Amino acid sequence: HDDIPKCGTYRAATDKEWPHNCSDKEQSDITDEQFHLPALTLLEPMALLQKQIAQIRQNPPSAHKSTARSFDHDELAVLRHVFNHIDSTNSGFVPATAIAYMLAKCQVDVD
Repeated sequence: HDDIPKCGTYRAATDKEWPHNCSDKEQSDITDEQFHLPALTLLEPMALLQKQIAQIRQNPPSAHKSTARSFDHDELAVLRHVFNHIDSTNSGFVPATAIAYMLAKCQVDVD
């Protein structure tokens, strides 16, 4: 997404960067090392805020196509059944990765 602010990247250390020949104590010291991140601020926060408010006023939410979808009684019954099957611990939660599977099992098209 090009419109999402980004301030850097994270990557795992390569084998060359990560010392594998350290003692357990040295390895522990490396992984427990504390560091401070610099404070991030916007250069012109009010200008950014005013620009976004102007954009919202020009394109109110009612002007956008709704992506909401309602489920009928039978679809909800199938969704509940599939949800309960995946939620084997009865926690009321399923992994986010299971949502696409659930919708596919219910034959719900998702773009």
